[in-house]
Amino acid sequence: MSVLTAPAVPVPLAPAPPDLGPDWDPVAFSVTAGSCHRDDQDLTSRPQLVWSNGRRRELPDPQTWAGTVARACVEALRGIRPAAQLHRWLDPEVFTALHRRAALAARVRRHPLRRRVVRIRRVRPCRVAPGVWEAAVVLVDGSRVRAAAVRIEEHRGHWRATAMQIA
Repeated sequence: MSVLTAPAVPVPLAPAPPDLGPDWDPVAFSVTAGSCHRDDQDLTSRPQLVWSNGRRRELPDPQTWAGTVARACVEALRGIRPAAQLHRWLDPEVFTALHRRAALAARVRRHPLRRRVVRIRRVRPCRVAPGVWEAAVVLVDGSRVRAAAVRIEEHRGHWRATAMQIA
């Protein structure tokens, strides 16, 4: 009596990372979200947020904040910082795109990156409208100098990045 058995076929444990070519840059990133700010909305007539001690809540300096969020995004794309930490700082569309890009970069990365500190060289902010700023940021990510453009908008008493481009 003979028993028929199926030939052994190896089953892949995880999908192979996509072949993106040798020139693919895991940190280069660009996304623009739908704007939280509307031109017909007058930000000066809205009620100010007030702390329990009666003091008004001031927004942080846009120059410092834009540099910090650009540095944090580069760190997330390099795998130094979890992308989930940026959830409160980014518009939902920007966060989703950054999170996906960071996950792809982690899958494609063949060897772990050295944990070099990302440094901010220069931030040049420009006020676009009340509660809306854009900034050009120059960063050093350990292996090269990068440029980033960030658009931040006031959202419920704090800054939120609504557009990010890193080259």
